[in-house]
Amino acid sequence: MINLQNINKKIEDRIIIDNLNLSVKKGEFVVIMGKSGSGKSTLLKLIGGLLKLDSGRIIIDKMEISKFDTNRWADYRLENMGIVFQDFQLLDVFTTYENIIFPSKILKKESNDIIKSKANTYIKMANLVREKNKNIRELSGGEKQRVAFIRAFMNNPKIILADEPTGSLDYKNSQILIDFISKSIKELGQTMIMVTHDSYVAANADKVYFLKDGQIISKLVLDKSSNERLNENIDLVQKELLKITT
Repeated sequence: MINLQNINKKIEDRIIIDNLNLSVKKGEFVVIMGKSGSGKSTLLKLIGGLLKLDSGRIIIDKMEISKFDTNRWADYRLENMGIVFQDFQLLDVFTTYENIIFPSKILKKESNDIIKSKANTYIKMANLVREKNKNIRELSGGEKQRVAFIRAFMNNPKIILADEPTGSLDYKNSQILIDFISKSIKELGQTMIMVTHDSYVAANADKVYFLKDGQIISKLVLDKSSNERLNENIDLVQKELLKITT
């Protein structure tokens, strides 16, 4: 579904992404890990068309989207992608509920009743019922993070790109969010690419890629068939992380 072919990106003469290749299948939950400065966030922005490639190709569903101009990229993102940023990018003048439904109101793919029902279901799943009608400025960092994630799912996008979506969450709420992600991916056939430092989150993925100096240097293919396997996956992720950070 997603193919990155020999992609490169420099920022201020510094090589951030170095001849990187990556293929992600439809319905996969893929995690990108690496120490700070390894190129993880830049990679997500390139896939989402928020940064322009220096060279290489990004192909999604057989379309070379890296050739899109700014306007076509914006339309493609709205219809096909949900993006969760580190800084949330929520609208301070809106409530939690209004932030969540905002992209759906713009796209106008569904009726108001369906949008309302879907938003309320997601709000309940994310444990945000009490915060539904609060102004977004009243929420904690963790609550804002959950709002941003729900908003990314509202248009049933084919692809979700998430940059440290559990960074402000405690263990319990990380579990809630991961359960939500797993259920959505399974039911809707969505594809998730997530950047995280969280070994527990990574252990729930199908594949984990490890980035160093703008290149993928290793990967893990994980078995998620049981809780025992999950604990083993956490150990595997932590061991691989130790290799690239020392």
